[in-house]
Amino acid sequence: EAAFDPAKVAERKAREDGSTVLRRVEDRGEYEFLERLQKGDIVVVRGKMDQCQEVLDVLKLPYTLITREEAASKVATLDPRAVLVYNCDSIPEKKLGTKEAAGLAGFVANGGYLFTTDWVLTEAIIPAMKGPLEAGPMTGQQRFESKIAPSRAAATHPYMRDVFPANPFEQAKMKWKFDTLCCTIKPGPIGTSLVECAELGWKHGAPCVAATFRHGKGAVL
Repeated sequence: EAAFDPAKVAERKAREDGSTVLRRVEDRGEYEFLERLQKGDIVVVRGKMDQCQEVLDVLKLPYTLITREEAASKVATLDPRAVLVYNCDSIPEKKLGTKEAAGLAGFVANGGYLFTTDWVLTEAIIPAMKGPLEAGPMTGQQRFESKIAPSRAAATHPYMRDVFPANPFEQAKMKWKFDTLCCTIKPGPIGTSLVECAELGWKHGAPCVAATFRHGKGAVL
């Protein structure tokens, strides 16, 4: 109570531009962790098709942007407290070399957090950490939109805390846009499916949209 500053709270809420996720983080008393973030705490690898850094810009979170060539030599030396965001390059045949794959696996095993999109599954995750996730069939040439829902295994997973609306009626409306030739995901024994799409399941036998697994002291999403 003694530390509460109404003016500071109002200024912060105005700065968030109505972002509900950041509002929930603040309401839980966890905003201080975001305030402590420095530019080197989040490292983003450039991609051709995905630009996760645009989400970080909206959330006003600092990050360092590097090329794929820079990542090849830097990933192994990253501080294991860092978050590594790996954008999709949309080249399924392109894979990390043995040395680069070992460096990525070592970063996660030492405590690093790796967030990837789409074809990075075959490009980086599978070469570096075989077993937890496998690539399923490719989706077709046609783009489509379909409903998504939390998987049963992820009902209480901490990563899911701010993903879906708390209101079950709003949650039931949630959809995902699938681009052409997406890589589907098949979690292995230690992989956990977080978000699933029933249509993806009956079309391709792989309903998983988002998955996670632990590797050493770190984690992959």
